[in-house]
Amino acid sequence: MPQQSLEFDGTEAAFAMTTGGIGWAITTPLCLIHGHTKHSGLKALPLSAPVLHSAIYMLVRSNFNETLAAETLSEAKGVLRELLESRHRDLAPSAIEKVHIG
Repeated sequence: MPQQSLEFDGTEAAFAMTTGGIGWAITTPLCLIHGHTKHSGLKALPLSAPVLHSAIYMLVRSNFNETLAAETLSEAKGVLRELLESRHRDLAPSAIEKVHIG
């Protein structure tokens, strides 16, 4: 019997196949940022399971300019917040409230 499930490491193939009618996918809010703009036929639904958590870190050397590091971190948070809000507003509004940028 042929395999009845597929696994992808990137969002583009998973979103293309889902949009094309080949099943469904489970993804994260950050992956939705990357892939949804080219696939307008998607609909994101929240899972009715416990919310999972992940984190993104910015690493700097211990002797790095602290002011520059703080400014870079602040700017990165702003960009991430803007991407989440602009790209998830229509596709997955419930994802916005689940993401904490702090």
